[in-house]
Amino acid sequence: MKNRILLITGGVLICFNIFLFLPKILFFVGNVLNSANSPQASINFYEKAKACKLFKQEIFSFRETDYYTQLGIVLMDMKRYPEAEAALDRALHLDNNNEIAHEYLGVLSVLFGKFDLAFICFNNVIRINPNRAGAYGNRGLTYKKLGDTLDAEKDYIKALEMDPNSPEMMYNLAQFYDDIGQVMPAIKYYQRLLKETKLTKQNQAMLVNAGACLLQLQAKDTKALPKYNFVGKATFPQNKPADVVKEKKKTER
Repeated sequence: MKNRILLITGGVLICFNIFLFLPKILFFVGNVLNSANSPQASINFYEKAKACKLFKQEIFSFRETDYYTQLGIVLMDMKRYPEAEAALDRALHLDNNNEIAHEYLGVLSVLFGKFDLAFICFNNVIRINPNRAGAYGNRGLTYKKLGDTLDAEKDYIKALEMDPNSPEMMYNLAQFYDDIGQVMPAIKYYQRLLKETKLTKQNQAMLVNAGACLLQLQAKDTKALPKYNFVGKATFPQNKPADVVKEKKKTER
């Protein structure tokens, strides 16, 4: 009899813990599916996590703002931009100190030329978390699009100083110098990128483009340093949401 009571008690506790943590589990599965390039499936799990949260109400400290933030990011990946904007707005309405929602809304604003809103978003990110390198990189891109190369350069350099091993930061700084005609700094950062970054499926397109740009610059400048192959020791996190808007650049000029 005693063993039966213990067995029943243990079963109840297991079921309760599953019930307690179910929203977080579903939310985690949604993030995994998003990283695996299955955005529609991830949305389904986010919606199930939200439904569990509404059902359980305050039993579990699941932040509703996180749900809308992740939903907005997935919708951006699916190019469903109006819905993504609405989700990110909702996330910020629930928590105006949500730095991730501010940054992604800023990225979305840059895509549609809403530069005033983009500056507000990136400045809010820096106010909330002064150590978020991506916010400086994205603000630098915004300055660049507006033709303010001085402030753009400051933000790009600041971003790379804060995250010196970031391939995206090196790539954006190299392309910045390339675009404004400063050949040697561009070559320097392209070479650093290719030397220090390990080739992966996630960064292959970026490195191939960087290599093509570097070859073009070296063909123009005979004083350029030796070329590098796609080898190196540095790596960066896999399946990580991009913190920086990657600029598309044609290799043919």
